[in-house]
Amino acid sequence: MSIETSLTIISIIMIGWFIIVLYALLQLWRVLKGFDEMLNTINRHLPGIITNIEETIILINRTTKDALQKVETLLMGVQVLKSLLPIRGIFSKSLLGMPLAVINQLTTLKALWKSLCVFFNEYNAKK
Repeated sequence: MSIETSLTIISIIMIGWFIIVLYALLQLWRVLKGFDEMLNTINRHLPGIITNIEETIILINRTTKDALQKVETLLMGVQVLKSLLPIRGIFSKSLLGMPLAVINQLTTLKALWKSLCVFFNEYNAKK
C-alpha cells in the first residue's frame, strides 16, 4: 500500500469522525436548548406553585387542629356522661344498647300516633 492511499483512507476516516462528532454536538445543543426552555418555564411557574403548596399546608394544619379540638371536646363530653351514670350497666342498656325489636316497636308506635293525629285533624276539619 502506498502512502497516498493510506493518507486518503485516514482522511476519509477523520472526515467521518468529524461529521459524527459534529452531529453529536448539534444534538447536545438541541437538548440543552430544550432544558433551558424547560427551566425558564419552571422558574416562571415555581413561585405560584410554592405559594399554593404553602396555602394547602396551612389549610391542612388548621383543619387538623379543628378536628383535634372537636375530638377532644367530644371526648370530654363522653367522659362527663360516663361520670354522670353511676352504674356502668345503665350506660350499656341505654338507647344504643336496646334490642332492635324495641326500637322497631317505638317506630311503629310513633307512626301510629302520627296517623291518628292526621286522621283526627282531617275529621275535625270536615265538621
